[in-house]
Amino acid sequence: MVHTVDLPAITQTFSPYLPKEDIHWDTRFALQKELRIIECDGNFVLYNTVLNNPIVLNQNARNAVSELDQKTLRELAQDPEHWELAELLIEAFHLLPVPLNTRRICAVKNAEYLRSVADGRSIKMLDLRLSEACNFGCPHCIAHDANKSRIMSLDTAKSIVDTYIAFLQKHQPDNRKLSLHYGNCEPLMNFKVLQSVHEYCLACYPEYEVEAAVNTNLSLLTEEMAEYFTKSGIAVYTSLDGPPAGNDAIRVYRDGRGTYASIWEKMEMLRKMGNPILGISVTINDKNFRYIDDNFIDWCADQGYLSVAYDFDLIHCLSLSTEQQVEFLAHNWQAFTARGIEFFGTWETPFLNFSNESIVEDRHGFCKAAIGRNLSVDSLQNVYLCGFHDDQVCSLNDLEAAIKPGGSFHQRIEERLVGNLPSPCLGCIFEGACNGQCLITGKHPEKLLPQCEFYQKMTEAMIRINASDEEDDA
Repeated sequence: MVHTVDLPAITQTFSPYLPKEDIHWDTRFALQKELRIIECDGNFVLYNTVLNNPIVLNQNARNAVSELDQKTLRELAQDPEHWELAELLIEAFHLLPVPLNTRRICAVKNAEYLRSVADGRSIKMLDLRLSEACNFGCPHCIAHDANKSRIMSLDTAKSIVDTYIAFLQKHQPDNRKLSLHYGNCEPLMNFKVLQSVHEYCLACYPEYEVEAAVNTNLSLLTEEMAEYFTKSGIAVYTSLDGPPAGNDAIRVYRDGRGTYASIWEKMEMLRKMGNPILGISVTINDKNFRYIDDNFIDWCADQGYLSVAYDFDLIHCLSLSTEQQVEFLAHNWQAFTARGIEFFGTWETPFLNFSNESIVEDRHGFCKAAIGRNLSVDSLQNVYLCGFHDDQVCSLNDLEAAIKPGGSFHQRIEERLVGNLPSPCLGCIFEGACNGQCLITGKHPEKLLPQCEFYQKMTEAMIRINASDEEDDA
């Protein structure tokens, strides 16, 4: 019996990588050497370390996978017992027509994305570094290296916006969304410029839908500022590193005083004005770890938070073992989820990429900055990929040249694409999910390998947690 096979559809699926005439009934299909299997409570998650595309198999399907290797399409179609599985593996790019392979797909997709970079189509958001200074003195701050104590003038902010929108009009003429982030250390130290440049965008570029956000420690928030954020719809994000004792152990003013009371006062101000903080970010290190317990989870639920982000210090190594960190986050993920609160952090990024992203479908990176979707510009009009990073890529005036092949912006993105990463990322069991880690962590070589082990074990733990309740897919 030959199963019905939509040969034109299969040909179309692989046409970006192989000539159509190379795919026919006698084309041999091969399992990819990048395939890995993770056992999860009797189920098996099969995935490609580079392309991701996980599928959940039962025991019978898992045993049958190897039998499909190196068979022609005709032979696969004539196998009534295994055709459904073969079709699933072909659709997931786990079983590919020879000579196509995972790395060749990477090369094609990378070249395709780099064309969009060179055409100016990859950039989607402008981050204005309105204040490269902060009134806090937190030792764990990831923006520490980017703190140049500079304050952006209104004329400079307007000039940057004008140049950026001219860039969009030239390279993305159909784009009518202006995504802005006001940063990067403590933007409320320069609130008047923030307010004025936002009003400038609304008044001078009415054809754009302006979507803006600000990350602030809240301590400098006044009623005037709170009213403006409420009226303008600028999203406000903040951090609170645990209950009073936990927060004040690490989130401090420059003179060492704790900041909890200041932050909480301003949260209450926003709440009374009808614009409550709906989520917080929490940094955890050795000094405040013992305070971040189930009581704090209950407190977050009582505040009505919709989301809470936990992150272990991305810069400094911890005395906690990797296993302790994974166990802690896995417990908290289940506890927050049980209370209807979204729980996340950079630790979840590889798992989310693993579950939802594949370069076969769309380009992804560890974050949008790593693949050139973010343009962070300082008061000197220097350009960076990340708002917290101090690695200057180019100047804003040189952006047109920098996005072209051989240019500094283009080169930075090319180096971070899946398949182009150096060792130890190349060949990692989650190469296409982690995609080279956070740009900030990459600046600290002593942190790179411990963080690599952490991401691997955390991602595998999340896969097991989420796959345990899955129904068999084959």
